[in-house]
Amino acid sequence: MSKEKKELECKMVGSIEEVKTQLKLLLDAFSEGSIVISEGSDVVQLFPVGQVSLEIDTNIKSEKEKIYIELSWKKAKAPESIPPSFTISSKINEPEELVEQ
Repeated sequence: MSKEKKELECKMVGSIEEVKTQLKLLLDAFSEGSIVISEGSDVVQLFPVGQVSLEIDTNIKSEKEKIYIELSWKKAKAPESIPPSFTISSKINEPEELVEQ
């Protein structure tokens, strides 16, 4: 099985209201369990599940302030196939006749 790596980095510069709109869209998608981010023909779909890690870093310089927000989680695994320990049929399997001695 090959491990596929897909990255998409998007940037914008806008007003507080424009950025708030983008963050709200991200939160709504996160809440629905499917985040789709596209730019041109590039599309990435993420499915946040289970335990989610949230990291926040801040950086303040004399003329610029930054906040980095990182969310991460492990992909949901497909359930492993476990063979049954039982049988299903339309007839009862009769035990072999005991041989009298």
